[in-house]
Amino acid sequence: MRVKLNSQMEPHSKFVEATTRMLYIIHRRLMSPIYSKEFIWKMTSLYKEQLNLVKFINEFINSIIEKRRNELISNTEKSHSKRLCLLDILLHSEMDGKPLTNEDIRGEVNTFMFAGHETSGGTLSFVMYLLAINPEAQNQLLDEIINANISFDTPLNTRKLNSLPFLDGVIKESLRIFPIFPLVPKKCIEDVKIGDVILPAETFIGITYGINHVDEKYFKNPNIFDPTRWFDEISNKDRNPYVYQPFSVGLRNCIGQKFALMELKTAIIKMILKFNVIMDVSGYNPNLIVAFSMKPTNGIPLKFIPRN
Repeated sequence: MRVKLNSQMEPHSKFVEATTRMLYIIHRRLMSPIYSKEFIWKMTSLYKEQLNLVKFINEFINSIIEKRRNELISNTEKSHSKRLCLLDILLHSEMDGKPLTNEDIRGEVNTFMFAGHETSGGTLSFVMYLLAINPEAQNQLLDEIINANISFDTPLNTRKLNSLPFLDGVIKESLRIFPIFPLVPKKCIEDVKIGDVILPAETFIGITYGINHVDEKYFKNPNIFDPTRWFDEISNKDRNPYVYQPFSVGLRNCIGQKFALMELKTAIIKMILKFNVIMDVSGYNPNLIVAFSMKPTNGIPLKFIPRN
C-alpha cells in the first residue's frame, strides 16, 4: 500500500494492537454458541470493544486511502508504473463505470491486511522453527536452492519457484504439523447424516483438519517432520483428498492460496540463502493457542546467523 507500518520495530503500535485484539474477539465469538445470538452478543463488553476497534481501524485505513488519493491527484508521484501496489490498483479501478468508494477499497485492504498478514507470517514462523530443529532438512533445502542456480539476487518467477520439490515438501509439512487454521467453520447446505446424528441444513459446524494431519491412519510417523513424504505419489494419491486441507476446500476455500504459496517460497528462499537458522534457547516447546489462527503464546526464539 506504499505505507510502512513498522510493525516489527513497533510491535506495540496502536494499529498492531488493534488488529491483534480484533482477531481475538472474532475467534471468541466464533467459538461461543452463546455469542452466536446477535442480541446476546450486543450486550457484551466484547461487542462494545469491537465497535471501538472497528472505528479505529477504519479511520486508520481511510487516512491512508485519502493520502494516496491526494498524491495521485496532485501528481506528486508517478502513477503510471508498470507495477502498481494494491492501493493504486484499487484507486484506479471502477465498478459499473464508477470509481470504487472508500468503503469498497477499505474492505479489500482489510482483507489483505487480516487474511494476508496473519496467515503468511504465522506459517513462515513455523517453517523457520521446523528448519531450525531439523538442520538436515535445512541443509537439504539450501542445497536444492543452490543447485537450481538461485542466488539471493536472482529474480524469482513462477517457473523457478515451482521447480523446487523439497521446498514444496517443507511448506506442506509445516502446514500439516502446524496448520494455521486447525479448525475451519462450514455451513451445511443440506441435511447431513453422520452415524445416528442428523445435522440440519444451515447448521454451522467446525471441521478440525488439524486432527487428521497427525493421524497415523493417514500419515506414517505423523509427528516426524519429513518433507520427502510428499514425494510418494502412490500413497498421496490413495489418501482421501479431504484429509489434508490447510487452505480449506469447497466454495469457501482460501482465495489467496496460490499467492500465499508464492509469497512463502520467496521469503523462505531469501532467508535460507542469507541465514543459518537455529534455536536461540534449548528445550523450547511452542505453547499453542488458536486465536483466529494458531500461534505460540511464548513466541519462537530463533537465531539467524549470517552465512559466509
